[in-house]
Amino acid sequence: MYLSPDMHDIKKFMPVFIWWLSTATVVVLLKHHYSVATAEQLDWVLRPLAQLLEWLTGYAFKQDMNKEWLSEDANVRLVKSCAGINFMIMSLLAYAWVLQPELHRENRNAIEIKTACDYLLLFTAILIIAWATGLLANSLRIIIAMHFQGNALLHEFTNLPETDIHRIIGICVYAPLISIQMLAGDTRSRKKALMAPCLLYALTALFIPVITGNAFANLPLFTHHALQLCSTLFILFIITRTGIATKTKLEKIFNSDQPA
Repeated sequence: MYLSPDMHDIKKFMPVFIWWLSTATVVVLLKHHYSVATAEQLDWVLRPLAQLLEWLTGYAFKQDMNKEWLSEDANVRLVKSCAGINFMIMSLLAYAWVLQPELHRENRNAIEIKTACDYLLLFTAILIIAWATGLLANSLRIIIAMHFQGNALLHEFTNLPETDIHRIIGICVYAPLISIQMLAGDTRSRKKALMAPCLLYALTALFIPVITGNAFANLPLFTHHALQLCSTLFILFIITRTGIATKTKLEKIFNSDQPA
């Protein structure tokens, strides 16, 4: 059947449109679910997180009467804020970008979706992988936080409360993992890999709270978190850029010393 050029472009773009519409829908539903959910309703994240931490650290976790997970030996309590939903959303968006359906054939990472079954299988796989990635990343963050828990030298050096230290640890763990996800899709896209954590954090931690109005419920706290987020990401960006530049210079020096 003959299709006009305009209709052909629309047909070619439709899988991408449906893909990102589905992704945006899941993101909004996850954010809403987290905003109204109790610890019991987040058990689909907290239970496997507790089991993974128990396996990795050897500390036993049990569920208390509030449906929160507690390890008395490790002095760790997994509450609602430990679910890591924001990172799961960022991970989902990163995977969705890397594995999005084919739009331009020169994109060697794009996947061509031929049937609705292909679409459903791929999107379901991305949801599962983002959930698993979130669990692993959150476990790593909590284990590092456990290691520094009650560290007097760290508190004296940073002069920050425990909650701020945990938040900074989270950013330092999550941001590189998002970059690794982007690089896994295309090792040539270093700039995208560096910018992805900044953009995704800006979306999930800054833009969406402002749009939904949650940021204005406690504006001083939101401003504090925003400044802390931006400063930490800026420091990570500078360190990474410096590391890449140093590596490039060393490679040039090494290559120039090689015999022709």
